[in-house]
Amino acid sequence: MTSCRPIFRVKQCKLHCNRYRFLVRARISGTWTRKYFEARKRAETYAELKNREATNQGREMAEFPTWLRVMAELCNRTLQPHGKTIQDATTHFLEFLKATQKSRTTPEVISELLAAKRAEGARRERAVSG
Repeated sequence: MTSCRPIFRVKQCKLHCNRYRFLVRARISGTWTRKYFEARKRAETYAELKNREATNQGREMAEFPTWLRVMAELCNRTLQPHGKTIQDATTHFLEFLKATQKSRTTPEVISELLAAKRAEGARRERAVSG
């Protein structure tokens, strides 16, 4: 069994020596994150917790179907220029489905249209005979 190097590591702090003696740092998506601690034990506990979270997320990602991940990435890229998310698209689509799945007869639709027009102040026009 191969062991992986932990993502979150405890280091002795040299920058904030007057208050913090230890830091936990990790590089996530190309960005360094740091959290400072006064006691080594607290730093180690925090690092262990964060490493466990990272391991669990890695397992979840491994169980996430590739076809679904690829689809989600493509949809996300398509929505980004519009400032929308996959959640926004899903919500909109479900509202659309609810609206289009209402089954009504033509006379019901005409009746609703006329009622809406009357509410807006429209009057009934008489047919002009020639």
